[in-house]
Amino acid sequence: MLKTRTIAKFDALVGFFFLLSIPFGFHYTDYLINENIRTYSRNVDTGAYFPQFAFVYLLPASLLFFAASVAIFRRWHVRRIIHGAAVAWVVLPLIVLLASAVLHYVGS
Repeated sequence: MLKTRTIAKFDALVGFFFLLSIPFGFHYTDYLINENIRTYSRNVDTGAYFPQFAFVYLLPASLLFFAASVAIFRRWHVRRIIHGAAVAWVVLPLIVLLASAVLHYVGS
């Protein structure tokens, strides 16, 4: 019982971290845009990709971790599937980026 509640709390904390990183990311992007305008008197594409990153990667990750937290806490039968999907959603893009970097390094 204690182990499942600890995992549920951890999932909720990770989901909260991903959800909280969205407004901080937008704030930091706005800071970078203003810094480029101050330095170079123009802004070309600073912060152009963060909204896509936030709504395609961070928001679904936070929702999956919140759903996994609820599923684990309430002992649903699909709790392991939801938790595995949440972890895979976060880890698989990182593995793909790492493999791409390694293959780029080895190939050159």
